[in-house]
Amino acid sequence: MILQLRILMRQYRRFFEGRFRKIHEINKKYARPRLVVNKSTAISLLLLRLYLLFLVGLLIFKFIMTLRGK
Repeated sequence: MILQLRILMRQYRRFFEGRFRKIHEINKKYARPRLVVNKSTAISLLLLRLYLLFLVGLLIFKFIMTLRGK
């Protein structure tokens, strides 16, 4: 029984080590962006993020007001 458990644990360890190693390789490969972004594009993306946060804030506000019944 103990021998079977050790074999099973060894197989699980190999399985997960291989998966984590592959994830680590992918993360290392894409750690730095390869795209060069113009200043105007970066500003536009920043404004879009801020707009998204504003819309999410409005949605949360509306949800809270609906729960209160006002």
